Amino acid sequence: MVLDTNVLVAAFRSKRGASYELVRSIGRADWRLNVSVALALEYEDVLKRNGMLQGITEPEIDDFLDYVFRTSNLARLCFASGQVCGTRMTSLF
Repeated sequence: MVLDTNVLVAAFRSKRGASYELVRSIGRADWRLNVSVALALEYEDVLKRNGMLQGITEPEIDDFLDYVFRTSNLARLCFASGQVCGTRMTSLF
C-alpha cells in the first residue's frame, strides 16, 4: 500500500477518522507500507513545513518518519520505454 502525504497530515491533525486509524496501523504484520525515496523525501518536506503541524516538534516528526521508514518496503522505481516498473525490496533503511 502507498499512502499519500495528505493522509499523514490528516492523521497528525486529527485523531478522528480513517487517516489516523490507517497511520496507527503502520508496522502491523498484516500489511506493509511501500515508500519510494522520492515519497520519503516528500513526507519529510511536507510534515516539516512551517505551520503544517502545530504542536508537533521536528524531533517528533523525525521519530515518526524513522519508524515509518524502518517498517516500510522500499519501492524501487525505474523508468524505461515510457513504462514504470517496480521492484520490491526488504526495507527502506
